[in-house]
Amino acid sequence: MKGKLHSSFVFLAALALWLTPLPGWAQDDTVTISAAEFQCMVYSGHLLTTFFEKPELDASLQVLLELHRRNPHADPTELASVSLEALQRYRTNAPAYIRTDGWRDVMLVAYLEAFHQVPGHTNFNPATFSLLHTLVARANAPTNSSRWKAELLNSANQRLLGTEYDLSQGQLLADTCTRRAQSSPAFSQAVEHLLRAETGVSLSHTPAQILATNAALAASPTMGELLRLSGTSGDGSVTLSTNLLAQLFTLEMDTLRATINTNRALQLELSQSQTDLLAYLNNPTAIAANAQREAAVKRGQAQQLGDPTSTARPTSRPAFPT
Repeated sequence: MKGKLHSSFVFLAALALWLTPLPGWAQDDTVTISAAEFQCMVYSGHLLTTFFEKPELDASLQVLLELHRRNPHADPTELASVSLEALQRYRTNAPAYIRTDGWRDVMLVAYLEAFHQVPGHTNFNPATFSLLHTLVARANAPTNSSRWKAELLNSANQRLLGTEYDLSQGQLLADTCTRRAQSSPAFSQAVEHLLRAETGVSLSHTPAQILATNAALAASPTMGELLRLSGTSGDGSVTLSTNLLAQLFTLEMDTLRATINTNRALQLELSQSQTDLLAYLNNPTAIAANAQREAAVKRGQAQQLGDPTSTARPTSRPAFPT
């Protein structure tokens, strides 16, 4: 569940890019998303939501992408089979704390370890060095020194910033792989063999079919409006006016604001009930009751704010390397 709530902020920032006035744009100007682009957007969003529940698929897909880049003529079924076996070894042997709450890069390292235990991995040009180079580059990336000191003083804030980075990288991976699958039948076959059973959808499914399997995406007002426009266009494309984008942005902001206010009120209520902190910390029954109350109030918020909006990103973004 980690990272879901924070993905709302990523979505809002992306949607804001849609609303940034461009030279010559008027309020009633429109932008059109092709049917293929819309299908790509929805599948990528579904893939990203699956990463939240099965983060090991992120690592598996990173390795598959790099393997295919270095072995473009390899049998896609064999590539996927090796990846599936590595995935099973990871789920069986990786420490639980990594599998359930590990950093994205840590999960990748653990998955690579499982991958190298699969005998068939020696049949392909290795992608390990490239992936490790990427990990080292991320670790050595320049950071603002004052912000770094603040992160060291506040591990919760550090985790939040790390989650934001993991989410953006997961989003980039989902987009890159979806686009590569559109242009490469071999990679599409490998992805299908690896992910079809894990995600419950196919790369060939329509947006409506994908949304039928993803309650979180389907519940999004923004996604619902995009699907409606696609269904009435005649060719599956989506044409949006800047006015409609502004309305959708306002709606998403209102949802986020209402959730924040609800959680603030809950935290205030729980804090005021703990008049004797020491006694409270020694009362497991009270702690459990408060945890249950908090879970009941927040139930569904993560999906409402995180999952459904993760697909609403600008189609005018720069092309990703495939």
